[in-house]
Amino acid sequence: MPSGRRTVGVAVAALAVVVLALLAWNVARPAPSAGTGQFVPASAPVFPTPIHHVFVVMFENAEIGNVLQNGSYERYLAGTYAEAGQYYSLEHYSLPNYLAITSGTASNLFKVEKAKNLGDLASAANETWKGEEQSMPFPCDTASTGDYDIMHNPWVMYADVVNQPKRCDQHVVNFTAFPAPNTTGTYANYNLVVPNLADDGHNTNVSIGDSWLRGFLSPLINSSVFKSSVFFLTYDEGTTNLGTGNSTGGGHVYFVAVSPYAVKGFDSTVQYSDYNVLTTTEWLLGLGHTGHNDNWSTFAPMYDLFSFPPAHHHGPMVGPGASMDLRTVSSALPGRRP
Repeated sequence: MPSGRRTVGVAVAALAVVVLALLAWNVARPAPSAGTGQFVPASAPVFPTPIHHVFVVMFENAEIGNVLQNGSYERYLAGTYAEAGQYYSLEHYSLPNYLAITSGTASNLFKVEKAKNLGDLASAANETWKGEEQSMPFPCDTASTGDYDIMHNPWVMYADVVNQPKRCDQHVVNFTAFPAPNTTGTYANYNLVVPNLADDGHNTNVSIGDSWLRGFLSPLINSSVFKSSVFFLTYDEGTTNLGTGNSTGGGHVYFVAVSPYAVKGFDSTVQYSDYNVLTTTEWLLGLGHTGHNDNWSTFAPMYDLFSFPPAHHHGPMVGPGASMDLRTVSSALPGRRP
């Protein structure tokens, strides 16, 4: 056989193998777990990922429909990056949801919790972390005042943070300490960014928060840090009692992952909650577990929102001898926008 024809034949055979593998995975992929609609890959992707900075930005008290109608920038982000369109807050009022995202401990009657949290996990993994609270008068302030509300600051509810003043002051800081884009400032590996009561929409409305977000995020998207980051944008609670699996919860709220590695224009149909944000953070940064509602079998990381390049593939996803990175997995999942 002439060498050119042999080369073509090999290429066709290789393509056929890939197509068959994709078809096999599409037919045999695991069904959503009962009651949650969660997609669990045959072999869960593992650390390392190319993401080295996770930023969680929390707004207040709006259902997803309100946000998409009245937040023009948030609507743009949802259509451009990866949206979790079936994301539900856990409960009313604010604090339990902030605690759930940072530790998995959702119940708190304004008492200090002896709970392992993401700050602990980050420190143990030699990663850096910050809680950045807008309008907080001084680091680790434990009293609400003006536009600062401790119900939106979970860190002062964790015993091993608030009871260690030096540690608390280093990690729980005013938002003014957040580095400006494209400066020599260093961003923490994990960041919980909390706007004040005006800019988060709590005492104002969605459009005010949307305007604040545009001013905060747009420069960061165009900065060097964006290349290794994800920004999770969400609301602590909505105005209904909707929850995952037709349960009672804190409402159907907006959630978008903004990142170079987000599946562009994707709207996930998987039901997620604050606990999934916790496990996703643990996965992306290679952290351990808090031991509170972060069992990955129950609250799987949001794998379907991400698309990593082949260099960061995560092991066998089809069968023996075959591998598939998250870009391929995500493209096969339901919910992708045309």
